[in-house]
Amino acid sequence: MPSRVSRSEPQVFNVSFLDIMACATGAIFFILMVLVLNSALSVRTMKQTEKPPELPPPPDVTTLDIAALKEERDRLRAEEAILDEALAAGSGDLAGPAESLRRAEEARLAEASAALERAGKTISELEEELARADAEAKDLERQIAEGVESGALQKEVRYRIPENRHVEQELGLAVECARNKAYVEGPASYDFYGVLARGGKRSVRPKRIRGEFFWPSVIYFTDLGGFYLSRDDAAAGREVVARGCARKATAKGDDAAVLAGNSSLFARGLAKLDRTKHLVGFEVRPSGIEAFRAAREWTLSNSFLYNWYPYEEDQSLDVPLSVGGGGGSGGFAQ
Repeated sequence: MPSRVSRSEPQVFNVSFLDIMACATGAIFFILMVLVLNSALSVRTMKQTEKPPELPPPPDVTTLDIAALKEERDRLRAEEAILDEALAAGSGDLAGPAESLRRAEEARLAEASAALERAGKTISELEEELARADAEAKDLERQIAEGVESGALQKEVRYRIPENRHVEQELGLAVECARNKAYVEGPASYDFYGVLARGGKRSVRPKRIRGEFFWPSVIYFTDLGGFYLSRDDAAAGREVVARGCARKATAKGDDAAVLAGNSSLFARGLAKLDRTKHLVGFEVRPSGIEAFRAAREWTLSNSFLYNWYPYEEDQSLDVPLSVGGGGGSGGFAQ
């Protein structure tokens, strides 16, 4: 029997092409994912290990020019105020601060010119007043020289004030005319003193000499040959060469309007005098001419004799001493 040849079945590759492509694509995608993840991890690691860039330090506030900033702020505020004033005035002028400053300067210049003009008028008025005062002084000197008799003015009674300021007994009221007021010289309004020969002054309580006339009591000792305020002062060698008074800061005076009536301090002092025995003495300073005229009118209307003596504005009321009355070892200086 013939032998049978065995035949084996052919082997067939059972993996299709699509399967191969799918596997390859998956492998490639996996590789890409690994690369991407690795790259991201590397970048994160670099960011963590990399030092951040150094920033410049903040500016030091203490080095700023604060004064310059404040000055600029004040300047801007000033300009704003000028503009606000222009708007408030309704001028509508917004030409700038320079124009406003120019107008302010013009206003100040006009004010200065007006003040200068007023000063010129004041000087002219003072010159006219001085001329009137000179004319009045000459007229008074003429009346005294001629012995004018008017009303109760008696020709026999004269009141003279020579350089040594010796006064007659008729002086009953002393009045200083200054600062447009008349001040009655008395303890309430004046400080009285004696001028020492060695220099300086010594305060002393005044004595009523006559009427409303007060004066420091000064004694002349013939055995010591000088004027002294007391025997103790004479023993101590405190000789007095003059006496005077100075107006207190609290002194009350009468201006020209008050002097026209009978309620003034001057009128009350005058009412205590005897017109047949007492005179009124005026010490007139340049600033008291108007007050002197008003007081003089009141004096004449009450039939009193008067006289006046000019004083500089800052001249002290010191009177050199002279001997009057008394005898023996001492006497009062009048």
